[in-house]
Amino acid sequence: MQDLMHSKFKTAEVAAALEHGNFTVFRRNYNSDRMALLAPFADAGRGEYAYPHVAEMSLHLAVAATHPREKAHMVTWGILDYLHTQVINSRKYHSKLNEIRENLGELKPDFSGPRTLDMLVVAPEVFFSEELISRDPDNRTWAIYSTFGAANGIRADVSLVREEDDTPFTLRDIRKKALAIATAGASDAISRYHFSEAAHRPYLLDLTGVFTRFEAILRRHIDARTGEHLRNR
Repeated sequence: MQDLMHSKFKTAEVAAALEHGNFTVFRRNYNSDRMALLAPFADAGRGEYAYPHVAEMSLHLAVAATHPREKAHMVTWGILDYLHTQVINSRKYHSKLNEIRENLGELKPDFSGPRTLDMLVVAPEVFFSEELISRDPDNRTWAIYSTFGAANGIRADVSLVREEDDTPFTLRDIRKKALAIATAGASDAISRYHFSEAAHRPYLLDLTGVFTRFEAILRRHIDARTGEHLRNR
């Protein structure tokens, strides 16, 4: 997984991983509308992408399949922010955070996106780890999200939950999470009642499915490169 997360990928490889028929148009619109959330590396070549940027675009497209792209942007931001918060608040990673911060100088300094997410680019093995996002299809990680009352209309509220063999994951569990998200900004019983309407049909995204799909395609490209290199020796 380490080699996958710290590799650079060409435009054709990313287009294949995203399974997008017209990646050039998508990326041009993505850039012109300032949808990008993760800063590129300062030394990134033309048409060169890192693993975190493929992950970001994969999340965006997965949500955009059922929502307008503005909402897809909000949900993608919410998911990435959730992953960032989980690591920042974990004692397990306290000793590693300073090391991660020292590497932030590798990113473009003039990037206009949320700088709080910069850490995800330089340490993808931490923020996109299997500990946070399961790659096991029998124990999937799901994002429960709401764009209702999102922070400044920009970032969706998100919570991640994981299926576990020994603790069945039920619709009741999903609705409880969705209700907590939807009513977080309620100041009284009346507003809480109206906000709760958003929890009756909770929005879900199968993160395990998103990540295992694009990772499998990127992995094939890495393996193909290795094979070509050995044949040319």
